Order: sequence, then structure tokens, then C-alpha cells
Amino acid sequence: MSFLRSQEDRRANGIILPKRNPIDTYQRYLAGYAASSMGLPGGDPKHGNAIPVFGSDAKLIEPSSPSVQSIKESLKEHLQIAIMIELSTIPVYLYALYSVKDPKEEAVLWLRSIAMEEMLHLALAGNVYLALSDGPADTPRLYHSPDFPCYPSQMINRKPDLELQLRKLDHEFIELGKKVECRVHEFEEEEAMNSTSDEYESLGQFYRGCIKLIENLPPGSFDPGKKNRQILIEDMVYMHHSNHLEPIVDVPSAIRALDIIIEQGEGAKAEDKESHLFKFNHMQPPQSGTWPIPVNPAEQKLRAGSDLARVSDLFDGCYCYLLLSIEELWKTDPGTTRRSALGHNIRTMMRDILAPLAWWLVETQVENEESPNAAPCFGFFDFEKDFMGTARAYDQLNDLAKSLSGR
Repeated sequence: MSFLRSQEDRRANGIILPKRNPIDTYQRYLAGYAASSMGLPGGDPKHGNAIPVFGSDAKLIEPSSPSVQSIKESLKEHLQIAIMIELSTIPVYLYALYSVKDPKEEAVLWLRSIAMEEMLHLALAGNVYLALSDGPADTPRLYHSPDFPCYPSQMINRKPDLELQLRKLDHEFIELGKKVECRVHEFEEEEAMNSTSDEYESLGQFYRGCIKLIENLPPGSFDPGKKNRQILIEDMVYMHHSNHLEPIVDVPSAIRALDIIIEQGEGAKAEDKESHLFKFNHMQPPQSGTWPIPVNPAEQKLRAGSDLARVSDLFDGCYCYLLLSIEELWKTDPGTTRRSALGHNIRTMMRDILAPLAWWLVETQVENEESPNAAPCFGFFDFEKDFMGTARAYDQLNDLAKSLSGR
């Protein structure tokens, strides 16, 4: 059957559908595409034989040099924080992007490039972490992090406190973006964040503190053998500035990676037109207007069991599946069918699934015409565990998609 068969179905589900319904267009992805695009890592991207393979029982290697190991552990703690900071900003920027009625507006193009560069920053910080790691089980965490972002919430360890919110592209959002990407001029390299502290006043200050830790490491601290599991240009060819994904093999390459994050965020200089800060300083609310979506949609109560609630859950599930796939990419050898499937998962989720689901949600009214429209929550989707302790990610998403398509 179709997604919603009649006006009676629409009223029964308490929603008013927009004129176009991308769920119908993308049912082949949500229900029928199976492992070829949404398949669990390990599946064959061509034939769809998905194999659940999340989880690892490998143990960490004992440190050989306590002093060097102490610096490395401190640096890895900071890098894991950096990864979660970058992750926490991506939904904030995408939510505002999805709120704009005309996707061709300059602000939308800027936000898309900023969000893609935040993904790049996440990958760069994760690669530096991986090059320092002590064993197969010591990998960056996204979905499995205890700091999984929710909204509203405080930006991790930011001083003064800065509350991150999901809100449409308006003046308040633009001011939030300026604060996230701000420069703190009095904190340059010589006065970077104290390497023993996690607190910072700007992201540039935070990353300069990480660079100071890297500079204290002796040659040989980074394992060149780990480059094969890093996220490199061939994994993210569709990503803005993916050419910056060079392998992290030593101190200079690690410093270059973090310098890229600083330069793209606050800019190498105050009027760097490619920096995120410059774009927010010159961004204006869209002329085409925005959809009437709520601030922090997780606080919006959708009727349990309704199709709208299930689409919202499906978005969260696909978003979390994307994060799981990125996590697994850092654990997977190159040249394997598994790694090919992981890359396929990431590309398909980002390009073909999340955006259409988000657009459908923001154009869909809830309950009555006075209520705000729905919106993507970017929430935590709790994948069940089977008796072997592996995540049933693919099965759960496929079952949820089938419930929407009626198959």
C-alpha cells in the first residue's frame, strides 16, 4: 500500500501532509534497498548479503613508556572531546538548513558547506586519535559515546557556557553560529588552552591546546601502520575539501590536520572568507522564509504509533546508523567488501536518505494548522542487541521502513 492511502488515513494519523511526499519516492531506499545501501557493515553493497558485525572483544595493549603514554592518553581524551564537539554542531547546522523553504539560497549553500566541513573535522580528529591508539578496540566513539548529543544541551566544556539548540535559520541561530565558531584573540599559540584542562573559550583555543600536546610527543609516537584504517579521501570523495584527509603518520601530519580545523572554523585571519566565522558574520535569514518548525523538536509530542512518529524514529535510526558506520570504518581494513559497504552506507545515508526524510518532516503539519510542523530530532536510536551482543541495526531499520511502506 502507499505511505498514507487516503485523506482518512491522514486525519487518523493526526497530520496534514505537504503537497509532495518524498517517502513514496524513497521507499526503495527505506524498505527495499536493503543491504545494498542501508545494509549492515559487512554486507555486499551489490548483492545485499548483510552480516551483523558490530562489536569487538579485543584488548588494549599495555603501554611501554609511562611518560609518553601519559601524554598520549591525555591527547586522546582531548581528541575524543573534539570529536563529540564537532558531532554536536552538525545537527545544529543541518536543522537550520532544512528549515529554509528555498534550498538555493546563499545561506543554505553556506550551511551545507559548513556542515560538510564539520564532518571533515570529525574525521580528521578521529584519524589523529586512531594513529595514537593502543589496539583494535581503542577507536573513536560516536554512537557509543556517553556524550551523545541531545538538544538543548551545553556545548561540551565550553566556558562561558553555550547552549546548543536546534532552531530554524533566524537571527538567533546566526548569533549561535557566531558564538560556536568565535575567535578569542588573546589566546594564540603561546597562550593556548592549558593541556591539563578540557575547558576552552573558543574551538581554536581548544585545538591549539591539542597541538601543544602533540608537540610534546617524541618521534615514533604515531603508528604509520594505522593509516590504512583512517578515513581518507577515497572513503569521502563526495565530502567538501576531502583532499585534506591525508594519512596521519607522524607529528607534522597530526599538527596539519588540527591546523585545518582551526583555519576552516575561525579562519587563519579575521576576514578569511572561506571560514565558518566569516560566513556566520555575513549570513542573513532567508528571503524565501522558513518552515514553521519547533525549537528543539524532541520536546514536541508526536502521537505514539502514528506514521509521523515512525518517520521521526526512522530519521533518528538512519542518523545513528550513519554514526555506527563511521565508527566501524575506523575498525575495518581497506580493500575489503566490508569497508566498501561501510562507505556505501555513509554516502547513501547522507545523500539519499536523511535529507529527503528531513524535508518531508519539516513540510508536514502536526495535529492541526496552528501547530508547528514536525522536524528531525537527531535523537539517539537504541538499537537492540541480539544474544551475541551485536547490534541489530539493519534489521530494525528495515522492519521500521517496511511498517511505513506497508510491505
